[in-house]
Amino acid sequence: MKTGVESKEFPSPVLGEGSTHQREGEGRYANVFPLIRALHKGKANLLPEQEKGATIAIILILLSAIIFVAFKFSHNKPCANFNEASLTTPTQTITVALAKKPEQQSKGLGGCTYIPKNAGMLFQFPDAQTQTFWMKDMLIPIDVIWLKDNQVVGIEKNVPNMPLDTPDTQLPRYTSPVPVDAVLEVGSGMAGEYGIDENSVVSDTSPIL
Repeated sequence: MKTGVESKEFPSPVLGEGSTHQREGEGRYANVFPLIRALHKGKANLLPEQEKGATIAIILILLSAIIFVAFKFSHNKPCANFNEASLTTPTQTITVALAKKPEQQSKGLGGCTYIPKNAGMLFQFPDAQTQTFWMKDMLIPIDVIWLKDNQVVGIEKNVPNMPLDTPDTQLPRYTSPVPVDAVLEVGSGMAGEYGIDENSVVSDTSPIL
């Protein structure tokens, strides 16, 4: 395919008649020199096979870039609003997403690829009851902190996430040691970093304005 751009041909190097280099070049680089000259002149005089290969290469590069950007965006996008309230632990204040409604509590952190640092999800219940949690649809391990009247009454540390194809009947259940009115979920190992241990006291949440 020609672009319609006229330019002066560049002379090819002249080798001695019968030169071994000339004979080898004619066979080995027969398709390379025309391509180099075309690119040097600003033309797209590609052979059909070269044009097809170049088009496929460009498409593959673009698809790879799109997939990479989509992957990075999906894995960096928070799965919940972790700035709904603040919760003071023995060592610091963290922000939390609130799970009050049944549908929110049923989903929990399911589908989340990460929990932001200094953040978690707080499940709130109107009355203290024995609560049972499981790791359905979870993609990351977590610490589960059982709370009653702002006091830590138990901790499940480093609860592992299960393969997504695990049948519900085979998913482990984690039950609070006593009736609780709140449950805090944070990243695996983060309970210790936040100074949370059994009998620790945490403050009530306060909405962030």
